[in-house]
Amino acid sequence: MAEDNAITKCGIEKPIAIIEEDGDPITTVTLKLPSGEIKIKESDSYARKLANILNSPKIKEEIGEQMIASYEQTTGIIFKKTTSWYVTNHRVFCLNEEENILIQIPLKYVDVVVRNVHSFSKRTGAIVGGIMPGFMHAGMGFTQGQSIIRRIGDVNFLLQGQIIIIIPNVLDPAGLKQLLYQIKKQLHNGD
Repeated sequence: MAEDNAITKCGIEKPIAIIEEDGDPITTVTLKLPSGEIKIKESDSYARKLANILNSPKIKEEIGEQMIASYEQTTGIIFKKTTSWYVTNHRVFCLNEEENILIQIPLKYVDVVVRNVHSFSKRTGAIVGGIMPGFMHAGMGFTQGQSIIRRIGDVNFLLQGQIIIIIPNVLDPAGLKQLLYQIKKQLHNGD
């Protein structure tokens, strides 16, 4: 699996989420990001679940985490480097092989913004025709075609007003944004 290969190349020495107990029902989760640390106050049970999920890039199916989408971009001709993005029902994370870093953010706190959207079309078709000998303009013809229009764009994940992760060139970015909105609404409304 491509996810496992990328995960083994990107070693984690320090935990990404640290729990600080503030009191019985409330716990602070500190997220370590490249731009700094972000502290989130959360209920104790959800904070522990979040820390468990974020401290490893492996998908935690045993606690209900499911893969929603994955994207991959390879750069370089001879020395190829891969950046992979994974979206689950609990988090969004990026494994950057070139810089050997892992960036993760919990889906519950993320704002999703779609930018740089453009469309492209692919047309397929056939033309059949014939001309009768001796006639200058007589003939027959038949055309059949199909055009498919696709939308591509960048999906930006913001946490506390900062763009943390950008997934470039996503097919149907508005559809992914709507799907994530619905997941957040259903899973995290009661937390």
